[in-house]
Amino acid sequence: MITGWRRQMLSRNLSFATVDAQQRIVRRFHAYTDAHPWKWSPGDLEKWTAELRTDGGLARSTVRSYQHAIRHFLDYVTDARYGWVEECARRFDTHPVQICSEWNMAVHATDY
Repeated sequence: MITGWRRQMLSRNLSFATVDAQQRIVRRFHAYTDAHPWKWSPGDLEKWTAELRTDGGLARSTVRSYQHAIRHFLDYVTDARYGWVEECARRFDTHPVQICSEWNMAVHATDY
């Protein structure tokens, strides 16, 4: 999944630095949950980002960028054009879903 997402981002002409940073964030979330993407839940994202703010002392803008990386990764793996939903359903009897929504994502200050 990560390799395919990397190719997709590079195809969109994103910089290598951006692609690498996005991948690091997703890998960090994967390590935090100790679960594969088809097991992630909105609660996992909320717990992680709350801990990043309270225990990690990260800025709101940093947390927002982390959330967006997870959202973009899940946009990729849940997009039917890439086949991951079907592949995971076939192999694991479940599949990844988008866990990021307007209810658990930080908004930019200018959005207020």
